[in-house]
Amino acid sequence: MSRGPGRVQQTITDLIASDPHGAWTVREICERLYPGWRVEKKHRVAVTRALRRMKLPGTWGVRMLHRQGSEYYLYDKCDEESTEHADYLGYWKAAPMGFAAWKERFPHRIDEARKSCSEARRYRDASPIEKLEIEIAELNTKIGFAGMAGISPAPLRQQIAELKEKKTELQKAT
Repeated sequence: MSRGPGRVQQTITDLIASDPHGAWTVREICERLYPGWRVEKKHRVAVTRALRRMKLPGTWGVRMLHRQGSEYYLYDKCDEESTEHADYLGYWKAAPMGFAAWKERFPHRIDEARKSCSEARRYRDASPIEKLEIEIAELNTKIGFAGMAGISPAPLRQQIAELKEKKTELQKAT
């Protein structure tokens, strides 16, 4: 017998349903799950584990915050408003301004969110072969950055080789 989603996963699903254009940090999800409690590491771990294990709806995903290496946020990669809000959470929430003021002050961030959503929608709507081509192109970009960061590009090259092999197999099958 299959169990349904746990309390944390159900809260996350309900949160997404209540605001399909939203974005939330793990801490904000914890504050909704445990109102009036002091959010501790065990609470953040429970939410992070639930996010990692659950099948998120549609194009929802989790990314690491840019300003804090150990915090993550939940957002819809194909929704511009959600992506803008996630960007605000990731970079600027610590700044003394609200979301609306941030959007006015940093219009280039809005343009970047639109571009990111466009790329996410392109990937979402791509054929399996096109998805592999997009993934290969992204890995080739990472290889360039790996060299500048002093990181070995060998694992990335291995991933590219594997993706190219999958692409060849798909092309043969069609």
